[in-house]
Amino acid sequence: MAKRAVVERPPRPGKTAVIANAPDDPHAKRIAWRLGDADLNGQWSWVAMEDHHFILVMRFMAEMDKLTWAEASQGYDARCKAIGPSGTCTEARARLVELQRDDEDSIVEFRLGGTERLWGFQRGSVCHVLWWDPGHTVWPTAKKHT
Repeated sequence: MAKRAVVERPPRPGKTAVIANAPDDPHAKRIAWRLGDADLNGQWSWVAMEDHHFILVMRFMAEMDKLTWAEASQGYDARCKAIGPSGTCTEARARLVELQRDDEDSIVEFRLGGTERLWGFQRGSVCHVLWWDPGHTVWPTAKKHT
């Protein structure tokens, strides 16, 4: 039996259309990057990054900017998540004070794989990159990473 085309019709009385993300919602927009706030000193400095990590991070950022914030943060295996700075280690909180960024409501963690993490702040659809954390030390967990 052949399928019949569904003809569009107006919603039934009492029903309204639902939009998952409003067009001006930053989570509906693709991730963009800003590097001007990158920490160039401290424990998670970009200056100390090894060459092979630099290539890894650039590839990751190129991959992520094809996704919206919502796409990157959904599901069990999400690539990014926002956490409160109080969830970070003591050294990270102290560094945020030094950088005068301790007033931030949340900090975003991007998981590259294994223990490698990229940290920043979300402003609209832009991630203001802050730290490179190759050892998963900013927000350590009890889970072993391979």
